[in-house]
Amino acid sequence: MGPARYASASFETFDRLVRTYPLAEIHEAERAALDGEVVKPVLVP
Repeated sequence: MGPARYASASFETFDRLVRTYPLAEIHEAERAALDGEVVKPVLVP
């Protein structure tokens, strides 16, 4: 696996772990966390 492919895979993994949501989408963030779609939903005011 070349360096570019490795870097791409690690960013894909990070995107599944942490995702930002506007404060207005608090219910969507909660749903995503409960469904296992994201591990750390971050609300941005």
